[in-house]
Amino acid sequence: MTSLRWWQKAVFYQIYPRSFADANGDGIGDLEGIRRHLDYLQDLGVEAIWLCPHYPSPLVDWGYDVADYMNVAPEYGTLEDFRRLLEDAHRRNIRVILDLVLNHTSDQHPWFQESRSRRDHPKRDWYIWRDGKDGGPPNNWYSIFGGSAWEYDPRTGQYYYHFFFKEQPDLNWRNPAVKQAMFDVVRFWLDMGVDGFRLDAVGTIFEDPALPDQTAPMSYPEWLKAWNAATDEAERERLWRIRQEMFRYQEDLPEVHDLMRELRALVNAYGDVVLVGETEDLAYYGNGEDELHLVFNFPLMKAPRLTPAVVRANQRERLAGLPPGAWPCNTMGNHDVSRVLSRYGDGRHDREIARIAAALMLTLWGTPFLYYGEEIGMRDLILTDLSLFKDPLGRWWYTVERELFGTPHEEAVIRGARFGRDKCRTPMQWSRASNAGFCPPGVAPWLPVHPNYQEGVNVADQLEEPDSLLAFYRRLIRLRQRTPALLAGEYVPLAEDSEEALVFLRRLREDGSACLVAMNMSEGPAHVRLDLPTWGRCLFSTHRKEGAEEALRELRLAPFEITLMEPSPNDPGSLLSAGSRGSGDRAGSPPRRGSRRTSPPPPARPARPSRGSQGLTEPLRDPPGRGWTTCRCSRWRRCDPGPPGSLPASDGWPAGWPPTIHGDPVPPRRPAGGTAGWAPSPRPGALPASRPDPPWGPSSPGPPSGSSARPASRPPPGAEEGLPLRTSG
Repeated sequence: MTSLRWWQKAVFYQIYPRSFADANGDGIGDLEGIRRHLDYLQDLGVEAIWLCPHYPSPLVDWGYDVADYMNVAPEYGTLEDFRRLLEDAHRRNIRVILDLVLNHTSDQHPWFQESRSRRDHPKRDWYIWRDGKDGGPPNNWYSIFGGSAWEYDPRTGQYYYHFFFKEQPDLNWRNPAVKQAMFDVVRFWLDMGVDGFRLDAVGTIFEDPALPDQTAPMSYPEWLKAWNAATDEAERERLWRIRQEMFRYQEDLPEVHDLMRELRALVNAYGDVVLVGETEDLAYYGNGEDELHLVFNFPLMKAPRLTPAVVRANQRERLAGLPPGAWPCNTMGNHDVSRVLSRYGDGRHDREIARIAAALMLTLWGTPFLYYGEEIGMRDLILTDLSLFKDPLGRWWYTVERELFGTPHEEAVIRGARFGRDKCRTPMQWSRASNAGFCPPGVAPWLPVHPNYQEGVNVADQLEEPDSLLAFYRRLIRLRQRTPALLAGEYVPLAEDSEEALVFLRRLREDGSACLVAMNMSEGPAHVRLDLPTWGRCLFSTHRKEGAEEALRELRLAPFEITLMEPSPNDPGSLLSAGSRGSGDRAGSPPRRGSRRTSPPPPARPARPSRGSQGLTEPLRDPPGRGWTTCRCSRWRRCDPGPPGSLPASDGWPAGWPPTIHGDPVPPRRPAGGTAGWAPSPRPGALPASRPDPPWGPSSPGPPSGSSARPASRPPPGAEEGLPLRTSG
């Protein structure tokens, strides 16, 4: 197998520190709480964790407004607590990467406090200050969260620039002193031993220094109204182009790629360190070796439905766009978007849908990023009490609904909750104990706990259930870790005309070894033609007997079946030539003329040496699902229903393994230099359908399907429909 870097093999696990585990009993998660659960993460199969911001912050944007880049927020612990967490993680062969907010600081950061103190202060030019024009701001740029991007400071009589909230002033990266100071931050944490960074909001780091007025033909409030009223793809494409024009001088300037190359050179001096960008733009890979190591596949995460056609199209486009040497990166959720089951669950097949989403992340080519709680099926918690909102985005959208759209208070609260990010940041559910074991009884958690922890959606209960979602994750992660083809194999689609089943090979060209992945994404049985002239042994299945062998000329899959097969190694040449072969038939349909009669018979079963089972015990026996009718559209929900064969979006928004492959020790580096006020995620019909609800996430929907418009690197996300906003975070 081709030698891989640790970040190419690892399963990453994102932790929102405030919500993971409270060790000191104050209702807020902390670093010690994370440290005490490292054994759980190791047993799950996690090999790297991404920590959302742990820095001191006034919490306007809940950690993404940093007041000190070289310290730990007091509610999370101390620098010594962080070092202890890092050492204990490394002792378990778990790497640690940190969130790094490059675009802006908090307005409480000492740098900004000095900068705003007087016009001639040495740090004045660390931020972007300008005189007003014609009695108003320097130009007509907007903040992505509404209003002007300029905030007047009466102390010095000038305006400062902020792409996000006014409490998050943008740094002036054209000032060499700013770059030096931020690079010192990077060195500080690398010297301590961290293994990399997830870079927040990379597309907004630079803005046009000439500050030209944008020339969009409508105001931002007018655009918000138009976007929410749009009902067809052509209109959304037109509006998307207007949005691009509106922010053209504030996003994705070419200078950011020069900065990424400099940052890559810096971290390369520390050895095997990884940079992950909060962007879907493949341009941030550079030439494949000189900018970011990983770029998120947000288009897959933002898909309004999971269908075989959607996944195949996504893989075809993403993989074809990778520069030589670049490595894919997949995720289905994070701290900015609705949880998987709230996005795709239908209330009838949720068990199966959760497994399909997990299997996609763990079998597609690339590094998978999991979000805390997905492994137990956590859901969004929709707050119905405005006073419980923590996320300013939810409160902002409530105001937009009330003042711009005239929405009644009760409905505006729900829409604000669905738009905001509190819904997916609720405390981790560890047990059936009070507060789901997140914090002690009698202590109010910082956000309410979802009450479904009392219904088995918790770690303790699922550890006791051999067919739980948690058990499914653990089994499949272990299989991934010990199957070279699943780690390094190229993606080869099969049966590409099947509407029900997604089938592909992960294949190593060095020796022809492969893993066949088949998942029926529909509620009915599927018949898939492969015409592979070889036998396969079942490695993992929700329905088949693991270890059993069968010919790979065709597969008959039960509803929502997930099966991984190891093709016979006796004929690697046949697999090296595989690709785009085979077909999919609806179950029960007659074979295509001559397809079965003229295909060659399978080869004689080869003699197999006794080498011990590589399969896993206790296969899941998922019950057959029931039917639904879903939309065939790959982008927007407003379209005619189609035949079964997809996972529809709901009305909710958005201990050891083979050390030869995994568990590599982390080498030392020597640097070169309560539940009140909640409601379940709404089901269809829970809210008036006169206007689409807004989406949320780390990137926007991007241009409509089929559009030639170039998406911004950070279009707001998660979004089946709604506003293409960016988030800080």
